[in-house]
Amino acid sequence: MFFYFYFLDFSIQPLVVHALFDCYSLAGIVFVFSPLMMTPINLIALKFKTLNFKENAFRFSLVGLSLISIPIFQLWSLPIILILYIGLSILQRILTHKK
Repeated sequence: MFFYFYFLDFSIQPLVVHALFDCYSLAGIVFVFSPLMMTPINLIALKFKTLNFKENAFRFSLVGLSLISIPIFQLWSLPIILILYIGLSILQRILTHKK
């Protein structure tokens, strides 16, 4: 709700605000993420026990790609980071099960 009132001035980014807070967009987000919350996907834990790149390649990739996407996409980086987080978690699960 905070973001809705913060971006109530539509001169900032009118298309982004309208797309994110439109009732159809919010309903779509609910229908996509509700079943996703019940799936047994092991997500990446962002706990760095060591700074070894080989052990933490997916974590470093997520943090690095997130830091790159924030200045480029600004507000649109939030859904991109969320998709990256889920995608990298699934990719890590697939690649670690093959070993």
